[in-house]
Amino acid sequence: MSSPAAVPQHRPDPAGPPEATADDLAAVTDVATLARELHRAKVTAGNPSFAQLAKRCGLPRSTIADAFSPQRAHPPALTVLRHTLLALGVDPTRLACWEAAWRRASTPEQPTEAVEQHRVVPRQLPADVPGFVGRADALAALDAVSVAPDTARLALVCGMGGVGKTGLVGHWAHRAASRFPGGQLWINLHGFDGSDPVTPAAALGQLLRGLLPVDAPIPGGEPERAALLRSLLADRQILLVLDNAHSADCVRVLLPGDAACMTVVTSRNALAGLVARDGARRTVLRPLSAGEATALLTGALGEPPAAQRPALTRLAARCGRLPLAMRVAAEVVSAQPDLPLTELIRDLESHGALAYLDATADADTSLRAVFAASCARLPADARHAFRVLGGYPGRDLDLHAMAALTDGPPTRARQLLNVLARSHLLEPTGQNRYAMHDLTRAYAGELADDQTGERPVDRDAALHRLLDHYLVAAAQARRSAFPDDSREVGVPAAPAAPRFATAAQALGWYDTELPNICAALHRPGASTPQVLALATLLDQYLSRQGHWAEALDVHRLAHARAEAAGDPLGAARAEARIGRTLCQLGHYDEAYRQLTRAREVLPEAERAVEAATSTLGIAAGKLGSFDEAAELHRQQIDEHTRCFGLTPPLGRHWANLSFALARLGELDQAEAALHQALTVSRGTHDRRDECSVYENLAVVHLRRQDFAGAVRWAERAVRMFESLPGYLDLITALNTYGVALAGVGRRDEALASHTRALRLCERIGDRFEAQRAQDAIRALHASSASPPAGPDAD
Repeated sequence: MSSPAAVPQHRPDPAGPPEATADDLAAVTDVATLARELHRAKVTAGNPSFAQLAKRCGLPRSTIADAFSPQRAHPPALTVLRHTLLALGVDPTRLACWEAAWRRASTPEQPTEAVEQHRVVPRQLPADVPGFVGRADALAALDAVSVAPDTARLALVCGMGGVGKTGLVGHWAHRAASRFPGGQLWINLHGFDGSDPVTPAAALGQLLRGLLPVDAPIPGGEPERAALLRSLLADRQILLVLDNAHSADCVRVLLPGDAACMTVVTSRNALAGLVARDGARRTVLRPLSAGEATALLTGALGEPPAAQRPALTRLAARCGRLPLAMRVAAEVVSAQPDLPLTELIRDLESHGALAYLDATADADTSLRAVFAASCARLPADARHAFRVLGGYPGRDLDLHAMAALTDGPPTRARQLLNVLARSHLLEPTGQNRYAMHDLTRAYAGELADDQTGERPVDRDAALHRLLDHYLVAAAQARRSAFPDDSREVGVPAAPAAPRFATAAQALGWYDTELPNICAALHRPGASTPQVLALATLLDQYLSRQGHWAEALDVHRLAHARAEAAGDPLGAARAEARIGRTLCQLGHYDEAYRQLTRAREVLPEAERAVEAATSTLGIAAGKLGSFDEAAELHRQQIDEHTRCFGLTPPLGRHWANLSFALARLGELDQAEAALHQALTVSRGTHDRRDECSVYENLAVVHLRRQDFAGAVRWAERAVRMFESLPGYLDLITALNTYGVALAGVGRRDEALASHTRALRLCERIGDRFEAQRAQDAIRALHASSASPPAGPDAD
């Protein structure tokens, strides 16, 4: 952190009012009170203009003026407050009182929005590097960026593979964590480990999952995810670390739009575009100096006898003075205290010359020899496990996945994980999970491909066991999170599969394992039955939690596999799910075509369980064919009743029919359908369908110009939806409620309801309801005499 002396100080006018006391600042609990005390400090300092303060601080005038506004939703960024106070001549020793006041104002005791009551403060930093040495200049450079008053605080740490970029940033982040009370986000973009890098959409999804409650839906599209991320980061002092980025383009969409946050990017590439276009401040890491390298080895091994010091220096040199290589070499020495350093050095040299890694991590590297020496001294089963992990498609794993890969019990898997972690060939990532460093993964992959050595690795067999594990675990997760999903899927017996006591635990497992499962499904060795079964077990999670991009990917893969295997029924199931996902994304033309093809193949029971007919009716209605939509919804009701009787979601099908009838002007029939839906929903104890009926009844009353009746039904729908997880249905109900309120002249309440709906749309990327809310808000601002146009919801 910069010294206070770095900012010019304006001495206060002794004739002005007294400066805020500690008691005054202790009374600050909200933004308005903080702004009042800040204004008092300004008057005490002689009441300089905002332009004068901006010049003293080096900040834009608008930023300074905005900091004094009591109407802000959140306090100004802490760095802005610090620089403003110092420019006003506030005693630097009083900054702690001001910062405490700022934090109280940042976390009001009574949040105004229900969603704010569940704000997540992420703490995702990996473990600090033990025995960290050196890098004083690089640490100071990161400190400087953290207190810079720029509009965006962006640091780039680059250098060759194994030079310690991740370790440096992790060590600095732990030192600086208190500067980011909003939390710390960390994501590995896997730009250099030989597999496909994390896509921007997947990266956005992972970051959003760290900021949202476990049951909150995630938008399907990349633009919506990016917009939601920027909204969630706004005015929050959060540290965002983007580790192992391969290009500026993969980083740019993840950057916050707010100066309160700081982003640190690591890469083996220079990322010149991030510097030139986005203003990143680049720090290039070189191998450690000879003294730092010796200090690192001394810290790991202890002070050697004087006669051994030259050997220690030689060992550091043979490791290229790269931190990762030296830590692995130190582990080899520690594991065998009787092994002389000179013998270890001969072992390293016998595996080939140790040369520096180049920036692109090509061909021969010094780390190969280090890894080979480390692996050679592992127990035979741990050595084989390391090779098996070279074929693992995921990013990280737990002991259950390790047990499946190595074909052993979880107790043995835990032992193997511990052995590999102690040898620095695996890295603990928290929550009993482990990951490989990119370079280690590449080396393990080479060993897995080598079928000439001891006990060759059968990649296909290991993948088959892994996918069987995912099948069993996903079946358990679906049973806990989505007990109403009755679609049968055959799963193998696996008594060691994880168990989930609550739906939240099951959803957490889905969130963690989704990237790993998707990567495994795309491997050529994945069998078609496994792909189709996992697509079914993931379906409800992907659909209800808003993972629509991933849903398209999984179901399109299942469709291709089923077609290649000559399985028309499996292909039709996949096509029905693709159509539903496209409908959720607003691609109604393509959804209509997909669902039409699926219905031609699926038998009645399959059509009913996949709700293919009802979804086709929704698509038809969105395309304006309400006669066809009504007929399709009637068919869905008949299909479901014949196959499953009075079971969920039959009430939703009746509600969908009412929507189409209402759009046709058949209001009496629409209301009758809704009362039938209400009877069914209450009989099946389906509260979500019951809420949807209330919202649709409000729509019917709106079309009759019965605004008072619409208010009663819509208010009931909103209150019930607020008690259920998810936002999709709540948004629709809020918009309908707003239209009804406007109709009875309650303009301010209508505006508040539409505004709340719009804010929730920004969280999940619902473009249709967002447009509906915006249109209503514009109409309310334009005229309070006429209500907005009729509703357009289902």
